[in-house]
Amino acid sequence: MSEGERVAIPFGGTPIQVASPFPSKEALERAQLEKYRLDYLLRFGRIPFEDVRRGDNPPDFLVMREGSEGSLYGVDCAALTLQEKRTAEALFSKLVQKVAANDQASLQHLSGTDITIWFKHGIELPPRATDDSTVQDLIEALEQTEVDMDQAARINAEVSEQGFPEQLTQELKDGLGIVDNDRFGFQVAPVDSWQPRDPLSAQLGFNVVMSLPLMIQEGQHMRTEVQRLVSNHDRGRINQLLIIIGGPNREGISFPSEYVLVSWLREGPIEPVSAQHIEQVSVHSWISGEIFEIPVRAS
Repeated sequence: MSEGERVAIPFGGTPIQVASPFPSKEALERAQLEKYRLDYLLRFGRIPFEDVRRGDNPPDFLVMREGSEGSLYGVDCAALTLQEKRTAEALFSKLVQKVAANDQASLQHLSGTDITIWFKHGIELPPRATDDSTVQDLIEALEQTEVDMDQAARINAEVSEQGFPEQLTQELKDGLGIVDNDRFGFQVAPVDSWQPRDPLSAQLGFNVVMSLPLMIQEGQHMRTEVQRLVSNHDRGRINQLLIIIGGPNREGISFPSEYVLVSWLREGPIEPVSAQHIEQVSVHSWISGEIFEIPVRAS
């Protein structure tokens, strides 16, 4: 790790449904473009271009810019993501769906709780839903977990006041609803005025989230990923690359933990990217509406 570079470890960051599923890649790209145009208008009092037309892929779009004297300007869209996070969440979602497909009556005692699950003591991705052994063992562990609401409230109050002890006793683990083994672990937390966070949670009667710390070397990650996106899109007729951060995937799900990438880029400094055809690289945060440019060096 180079001197002065930070290592960020974004924990959690529960995905949220911010849009309906998109019927196609083209529909998602159009949403990305229009969200950029709206946020540009709100921030700068004007829109960046007019007369949006579908391009020949490449580019994704052909637009008319002010002062272009009738010539069309090519715009491509790309997403800068925490790919490991998205992969993990996709695996986790399928795993939870497999759990939900089980006899849900056996899990009714967990209603009104939030459950945080981790794998291999929080250092590995979830197993595939086809790993029937792990799925069944997880279901059985959830079935056998007893939730004493009063005891959990008392212990949580003590922990809030005194902090966690250096070593968790089995009694304390049981009181906090903690189960941990070599393959997976989880904590069941009763919640006052519980509300489901998505349709699957409503079906189950409890919320399920994954804990997976991600370690990223800030400067290296940014330089490599931004240049990779630019190089992958650096083709004829593409004048502007629009990099979206924190936007939804095809299923309409957004990952708030990706916002850390916006702050890294904004705070910089980031070196200019090299390109033969692309003249402008614009970063757009779907979550905050921030828009800023990355310098481009002709190669």
